[in-house]
Amino acid sequence: MSRSKKMKKFGLLASLYFSQGIPHGLFFMALPVILREWGVSLEVIGGLAGFSAFWAVKFMSAPYIDQYHSARLGKRRGWIIPLQMVTALCVFSMLFWSSGSLNYLILALICLMNLTTSTQDIAADGLAVDLLEPHEWGWGNGIQVGAYSLGYILGGGAVLMAYPSLGMGLVSIVLGSMLILALVPVLLFKEPPARSLEMAKPKISHFFKREGIVGLMVMLALFRMGSTFHQRIAITLLVDLGFEGSNVGIIVTLGSLAIFLGAVVGGLFANRLGAKKALIIYGLVRVLILLVYCFFLYFEMKSQVVYTVIYMLDNIVYALINVSLLAHMMHWSQKSQAATDYTLQDSVGVLGMLTAMILGGVIAGQFGYLAAFSSGLAVSIIGLLAVFLLFNVPAVDREEQGVL
Repeated sequence: MSRSKKMKKFGLLASLYFSQGIPHGLFFMALPVILREWGVSLEVIGGLAGFSAFWAVKFMSAPYIDQYHSARLGKRRGWIIPLQMVTALCVFSMLFWSSGSLNYLILALICLMNLTTSTQDIAADGLAVDLLEPHEWGWGNGIQVGAYSLGYILGGGAVLMAYPSLGMGLVSIVLGSMLILALVPVLLFKEPPARSLEMAKPKISHFFKREGIVGLMVMLALFRMGSTFHQRIAITLLVDLGFEGSNVGIIVTLGSLAIFLGAVVGGLFANRLGAKKALIIYGLVRVLILLVYCFFLYFEMKSQVVYTVIYMLDNIVYALINVSLLAHMMHWSQKSQAATDYTLQDSVGVLGMLTAMILGGVIAGQFGYLAAFSSGLAVSIIGLLAVFLLFNVPAVDREEQGVL
């Protein structure tokens, strides 16, 4: 493949995952801080992660998205384009947010955005598996995570910095416009017709008939739980330590830039290290970071510089883990039902993440941040043990996957 075609491919993927990062940054980064400043409890903020349940059950619709599509727009574009338009409309609707109250309109928008973005993600992931060759998985997933982090910065940290002075109205116009502009590469992309290999009816059961699936799914759930148990409360912690909202915005923006850096490094080393070795190394570093969090919480240290550095290191490791984990998930995705296989794995991981985030919020609210971060440390160690014991590589079909 020529260099220009490869760059267009990577550019397309970058635009797709940049678009996903915007609503995620808004929901997972900006909204918890804004709601906490409004006086909403940690339990309620943690419970809002339940709206992300669409991400955990999206596997139920994945076979239909793999099978049904627009003949004119294409197998993946036919889903991506209209769903991203709806997400943009939801963001534009933030014009009507009323400051100081968590009302039904906000809840409805959160619900709808999670529905559209989770469904679009099925098609986007399927397109990524369709386009990337096995030797491109490392860099391809690095670009995905990196582009996602940039969108996350825009929807999260940038919103926190701009919201106090600009208001939600102007912020929503900028974010919605960025989502529309990010559709341009997708509109220009000429998707090839579905191959004969992909014409068989996708089924969830086809995925679970493969050897080693149960171990894979348990590992994904446990390792994802370890990655995210503390992530949501790490942001609200900054507020409760007394840091100003604008400073929190700067910290989380630096954290998102750290994710971008981690994605680049992860893409560089993914193929060299191999998924298992990479997950073990990065998992050990994550355990050390959580130990540092617990140390500073135990001694009640409130240095903004210290927490900024810890938060950035934590996000670098998060990106490194994501790149390796997503590449491994592609290894388990058959070309004949790429969106279904990938989404099943992602849904199990998301279920673990949501469970961890909700538990983290509840424990922090009831017993304090030290108890919550200590629990996250324990879960991270369990996830690391799961990699040691359950990591495996699929016996793939040469003709379909092109790798051993």
